[in-house]
Amino acid sequence: MNPGEPPDLVGAPAPVERSVRIVSILASLFLAGTVLVTTMQVVLRYGFNYPQAWAEEVSRYLLAWIILLGAAVAVAHRSHIRVDIVETLLPDRLRPPLSIVQRAFELFAYAVLFYSGCIVAWEHRASRFYTIADAPQVLFYLAAPAGAALMVAYLILGLRRGGR
Repeated sequence: MNPGEPPDLVGAPAPVERSVRIVSILASLFLAGTVLVTTMQVVLRYGFNYPQAWAEEVSRYLLAWIILLGAAVAVAHRSHIRVDIVETLLPDRLRPPLSIVQRAFELFAYAVLFYSGCIVAWEHRASRFYTIADAPQVLFYLAAPAGAALMVAYLILGLRRGGR
């Protein structure tokens, strides 16, 4: 996003803005859960010599959800890191076509992530964790397709609203 350029979803319909807010809150709750579980693990391991086997696994998978949900929010706000040296060297008339190409690459990357994530989640649909007996692994492997689906949706909604 260039300075002075509004994020793609500013002024978007209320349900869209609400969904971005809900995703942000969910990622924040997962972050708080990760901090809580990790702190508990450190205290139990080093303070009481009683480590919990499941804590590292839960923290790792929550981190995956945090990253992918946060990436979706970044797509909605157009706040991903980008290298714009080529864009700044081009004349103004060539920037809109370049923006379309950039967005097409983004859409392709998110679609590949979605597809790959669905395959991995499907392969783990019946798997269980080693340390958490009744939790299906698919809940954690759904982070990739869920995050990618949100990225695709926010990208398309941003483009429909005229965001470049």
